[in-house]
This record gives sequence, C-alpha cells and structure tokens, in this order.
Amino acid sequence: MRAATFSLVTVAPPRTDWITRLTAWSNEGSLGVEVIRCISLEELRARIGSIQRFSAAIIDESMIGLDRDLLMLARETGCATIVITKGIARHDWESLGGSGTITDPFGPEDLLHALRCWAEPTDRHDLHRPTEVLTTDTIDAPTAPLAPLVAVVGAGGTGTSTAAAALAQGFSATLAVTLVDAALDGSLALMLGSTNLTPSLQQLVEAHRLATPAPEDLVSFLHPCPHHHFFLVPGLRRHRDWTSLGTHAVGASVVSLRRTCQLLIADIDPDFEGESETGSFDIGDRNSLSRIITRSADAILVTGRPDLVGVSRLVRIISDLIELGVGAGRIRIVMLGGGRRALGTGETRRAIEQLLRELQPSHNPPPTAFLDFPKGLDSMLLDARPLPELFVNSLRSIVDSVLGSEWPTPATSDPIPIAPGSLGIAS
Repeated sequence: MRAATFSLVTVAPPRTDWITRLTAWSNEGSLGVEVIRCISLEELRARIGSIQRFSAAIIDESMIGLDRDLLMLARETGCATIVITKGIARHDWESLGGSGTITDPFGPEDLLHALRCWAEPTDRHDLHRPTEVLTTDTIDAPTAPLAPLVAVVGAGGTGTSTAAAALAQGFSATLAVTLVDAALDGSLALMLGSTNLTPSLQQLVEAHRLATPAPEDLVSFLHPCPHHHFFLVPGLRRHRDWTSLGTHAVGASVVSLRRTCQLLIADIDPDFEGESETGSFDIGDRNSLSRIITRSADAILVTGRPDLVGVSRLVRIISDLIELGVGAGRIRIVMLGGGRRALGTGETRRAIEQLLRELQPSHNPPPTAFLDFPKGLDSMLLDARPLPELFVNSLRSIVDSVLGSEWPTPATSDPIPIAPGSLGIAS
C-alpha cells in the first residue's frame, strides 16, 4: 500500500453491488484505497478495536445491529463511519455518531470526496492513534441547557433508595423532578406505589439506539407517582436485562432525560469498575449506568450506616468515586440510622476522614451529615405515603450545599427555523 492512502474496513450483506464495485476500484489501484471486507458487524467491531488503524468504516445501513454504540465506538478510535443508504436514509445516522452518508449508486469520485471530507489517510505503519473525527453533528451543534443531575449511591441496606425518593419529594415542591431507578435491582416503583412498570429504563435506552427522541416523545417513559408530585422512570424488570443496555445509548438517554425536567435524580449501584480496571468488556457494560451517571452528576450523595461495616463500605465507595474522576467537592456523605449507635457521631466522622486521607491523600474528605430514619418508615413505604418534611428538607439542604441557588431551565425543544411562506401565510 502506498503512503497516505485510505485504509477502509467494510461490511454489507452478501451480493451487495456497491461493495463489489469498491473492491474492483481497490484492485485496479485507481482510487488509492485498501479495502478489508468483514462478514459481520462483530468482525468489524473487533477490527476497529484492534491495534491497526483504519481511515473509515463503510457500512451498509441494512446491516442488523448497526446502532449508536457501534458508530460511537468507531468515532472514539479515530475511524470515520460512512453509511451507505438507498434513497431516503432509515435513520439520522449523523446524529447517532456517523460521519456521513452516501446514497447508492455512487461513483469513485463520490467516495473519494467523502473520504477527503471525513477521513484521514493512513500509512502502512500507522498504529491505533485515536484522532478527532469530523462529523456533521459536530458543526453548529445545539447547546441546550441540561438540568442538574444528582446521583444517590450507597451499599445495600443503607437507605439509598429511601434517600433518593426523599430528595425527589423535597425538590418537587418547587421544581419539575424526574427520578430514575438506575440500579440493576431496582425497587423504587415498589416503594412509591407505582403500578406502571412499562415502558421502563430498558425501553428508554432501546429508543436511543437508533434515534434521539424529541422531549415530547419521552412523556410515555415518565410515570407520575400516585402519591407524589414527581415522575418516575422505572428500573430494569430483571437484573440480567443490563445485557441489552448499550453504553452510548445509556449516555444519550441520560442527556435526553435532563432536557425534559428541571432536576434529574438517579438511584445507582456502587459498582464503578470498567474495562480498564478489569480487562472485561462485559463488566464495563454492566456498570455503564453507574459510571455514566456519576461522571456527569453535579452532586453525588453517598449513604452509609454508622457502624463498623457501614463505615468500611462507605469509604471504599468514596475512594472508587474519586478514582473514577469525581471531584470530592461534588460528594456529600449522609449517615442514616436510628436508635442507639455503636459509634458516636464525632468518632464516626473522624474515622471516615482518617481513612479517606490514607486512601486519597490529595483530596479533602467530603462533609458528613447524620440523619435518623423517620419513625414508622416501613408503614409509610407500605402505604406509599410522602415522607416527613423534616427528613426530606434535611436531605435537600445537603444537596443544595453542592448545587447552590442557580438552577438552569432546560429547553423543552430546540428552535426550528421557519422558511417564509412555508406556513401558508404571506411573508
């Protein structure tokens, strides 16, 4: 292969005309490209993730499995993605992360022009060096304001879901609040007395695989709670349903939810390991909900129990958050309990601060607050009744110390330009 040529990886159904023509152009040497044909999207995914660098991936839009996650994977590795369409495209591939589209039939000049616009030539000895890939959606992209995101996380049995519900109740008095159950073993629908379990988080993420729904199209995913003034996105029906969640589709879903409300609160799991820590793609995909939400959260409330095991687990969670890149200033600790405590308040706070300074010496320990569970909490949850105002307002004040008093109002939709005369009115 000559220097500064385009290295292409392609995939299309059998006996596709355009891939036959592309192979012929490559063999003739008239186009200055080197083509590697894949028989499936899985092979293409493996080649893109390998050490070899490719200029572009050319994919037929009829391939089953082509979605946002594959296009964004190629984009992250510096490989442009060109989708071959027939007439009107089935989806808005550019908004999903694709570099652009070409309508079949096309000639060598059309392909070469697209490659010069969107792809970078490669050399035989080029290895995998991710670069910025120009896509049409990066040009004049709208910057609609996003609602603040609050993540609530803690070890099992520390009152994480209770705290998330209390925060949603507290802020819903003045704001349009959405509560999303992002734990793999979700229970918020049960606690809040919601009987509408579909569409749930799984269907919301699925809707973002091949599109970016408009804010008005997300109404069906927001379930009003019968005894509360906020909306709930129910969690997964079964723990194993995480296998259907694409990482980039999860990220797009979170952004969409933040555009439909004034405050988004998420109940998440305390598992933040990814591929870089474990060497496993599966672990990274399973923990994508927690990793994506914590990285983009404006405030993170970590719940714990004021006992020996509770402090140990809480310190580990906070250390994991800091290692994930979360600033300690965004974290607040709340120790939830009731009755007599084995460890005193001052003793517990000193233990937390000492352990965190040993694990993360370059970060100041987050502030710690102590709250008792409301009396009769079990009966309140059984009847799906609102929680006491004192408990709710105490939690809200903790989060307010991070978010402050400025609350951006997200746009419900981007403005659409109207051409003069298009509405049937004299311009």
